[in-house]
Amino acid sequence: MPQQALLVRSLLNAAKSGDDVLCLNIKDILFEDHWRYLDVAFLNHLWDEWGLSKVFPSPEETSSRRGKDIATADVAKALTFYRCLEPGSYLSSAGWFEGTACDRILGIDGSHFNDSRVYRELTMIDALKEKLEKYLY
Repeated sequence: MPQQALLVRSLLNAAKSGDDVLCLNIKDILFEDHWRYLDVAFLNHLWDEWGLSKVFPSPEETSSRRGKDIATADVAKALTFYRCLEPGSYLSSAGWFEGTACDRILGIDGSHFNDSRVYRELTMIDALKEKLEKYLY
């Protein structure tokens, strides 16, 4: 059946169904904004598969003492994703984070991932560097 006949048939079936139908051409769709998703989701899968969060203190251990909104492991995870996908200074990581789906994938409130949080966590992450290396090797 020619393409035009298929289109007419589809339109008639949609009209008969009684449902609200929106007909448009794919060329009419404009993407004005998007978030990085698939590459972040893939790295998240690898992180979880390798169990890298085990190296960092649990949120229960640190949140009660320091009143943290984001666990050290989540900050380390986001910084690792940033380093893999768009290497740059830690100064740029919070801005990069906003353009990704990290908050949804990691299940954290993105408003708490900011320059101050990153810098406060860098000391803890650096202190665990040797432990992380031993875990990986």
